[in-house]
Amino acid sequence: MTKDDLHRHIAHKIRSLRTSFGCACNVRHGHHKLSQEDVAVALGVTTNTVSRWETAVYWPAPYDLYKLAEYFGVPVADFFPPSGLGISPRKKARP
Repeated sequence: MTKDDLHRHIAHKIRSLRTSFGCACNVRHGHHKLSQEDVAVALGVTTNTVSRWETAVYWPAPYDLYKLAEYFGVPVADFFPPSGLGISPRKKARP
């Protein structure tokens, strides 16, 4: 897995959590899925920031991952692929 793959994985996980967060419960009570604005307000960031996380334009900072995990009630590790996939090491430039 490359660094870009990891970035896309984290982006997909954030989007997935937001769009599926409590759906069954929310539908029964007349609520809709969370918007990017809902997440942004809860985390104290801008809606554009949440959008950029979800489209892999920006990486969330470690503290933002912690806040996302706390908000969605998941471990921080859930944002990362299962262990064993690893990230491919960078190739060093030859002198």
